[in-house]
Amino acid sequence: MESLVRGTTSLTYGRLFDQVSKIALHLSSLGISEFSKVGVSIKDEMQHIQVVLALFALGSTQVTLPCHDSQTSRISIANRIGVTHVVTNERSMALPGVALIEVPEWQYFLTQLINYSIPLTNRFGKILICTSGTTGDLNIIPFSEEMLIAQTRNCSGYENERLLRIASLEYNNSKRHHLYSLFLGGTSIFRDEHSVHLPRYCRELEVSCLEIPRIQAVNLLDGGSDQGWRFLEKTKIRLGGSVIPADLRLSFQEKISKNLYVRYGATECGTIAIAGPGQHQSESVGLPLKYNTVQIVDELRDLLPENVIGEVRIRTPGMATAYLDNPIQTKQRFVDDYFYPGDLGHFQSDGTLVITGRKDDMIIMNS
Repeated sequence: MESLVRGTTSLTYGRLFDQVSKIALHLSSLGISEFSKVGVSIKDEMQHIQVVLALFALGSTQVTLPCHDSQTSRISIANRIGVTHVVTNERSMALPGVALIEVPEWQYFLTQLINYSIPLTNRFGKILICTSGTTGDLNIIPFSEEMLIAQTRNCSGYENERLLRIASLEYNNSKRHHLYSLFLGGTSIFRDEHSVHLPRYCRELEVSCLEIPRIQAVNLLDGGSDQGWRFLEKTKIRLGGSVIPADLRLSFQEKISKNLYVRYGATECGTIAIAGPGQHQSESVGLPLKYNTVQIVDELRDLLPENVIGEVRIRTPGMATAYLDNPIQTKQRFVDDYFYPGDLGHFQSDGTLVITGRKDDMIIMNS
C-alpha cells in the first residue's frame, strides 16, 4: 500500500516507517527530544511530512515556519512559542539565537543508518497550528497527536482515498488533512513541479479526491471547461476554506465536474459538515458529520429552531480547547465545552446547515 506519492516516486507504508524511524534517530542524535520546540521550514512536501512524523515519534512540539513567510513573521512566531531548533534544508531559513538543523540529502543519511532504534517516549507529540484570529491577530492553537487522531473519526473514506491537495503542506490545513490520510492508511499525493497539467496528473496517479480552494475553482471556470476535467468524473473534488456560493457550485458542476463536495470547517475543530452532489442548490454546507454536535443559539446561548438565524457553536472529537497566550479569545471562543467560531447560520428543515455570515468583522479571502 502506497503512503506517499509524488510523480514517479512513491513510498509504501513499510518504507515510510523505516525512513521516519531513521529521521527520528538522526534528529535525536542532534539534540531534539520530547522537550524540544521545533520549527519546520521545508518546501519539499515529501521531506516535510516525514520530518513531521519523526517529530511526533520523538514526542517533540513542532510548528510550521513557512518558507514563504517573511523573516519577521517567522521570528515573531518562533519567539512566542520559544522555538529551540529549526529543521530545514535551506540555510537562509536560520533564525537568530535558534539552533539550526539542516536536513541533508535523504539518501545520504538514510542509507548510512543501517542499525538503528527509535528513541522511545510515552509522550504524544504536539503540533502548534497558526491561524488568523477574529481580531486579525495571529492565533496559535495547540493540538496533540492524540487530538488529531481523534479528529479522524470524521474522516470516513480517507482510508480508501488517494488524496491530492493543491495547497502546499506548509499551509497547516493541508498538513492536517494529509496527516488524517496517513493515520487512516490512505495515500497522500503531492504535486510534481514537472507536471503542469493538473487533470492529466490526477489521471496518471489515480487521484480519487482532489481538494482545492475557492480561488482555484474560480480560475478553472475562467479557463473554460475544455481542460481535460471531463476525464475525472469519478474523482471527488472538494472545495473549502471560505464560503462557496450556490451559483459558483452550479457553474462548477456544469462546466468542470458533477462530483463536487463543499466542506465547512474550522482550524480549531476540523471538518464540521460536507455538502455533496444534489445539495448545491442553496448555500447549504450539508449535514453535520456523525460525531459532531452543531447547534444554533441566540445571544443568551439558548437553542434556536430551524430556519432561524443565530450563532453557530460546535463540539467535536479532538477539538482545541484554548489558544496559546491569548486568554481573552480563549474565554470568548471556548465556552462550556463548545467552540464558537463566530459564524452565523441556520438549519433547514432537512437538517442541513446554512452559513449566512459572520458575527464579527473577519473576512476570509481566497481561503
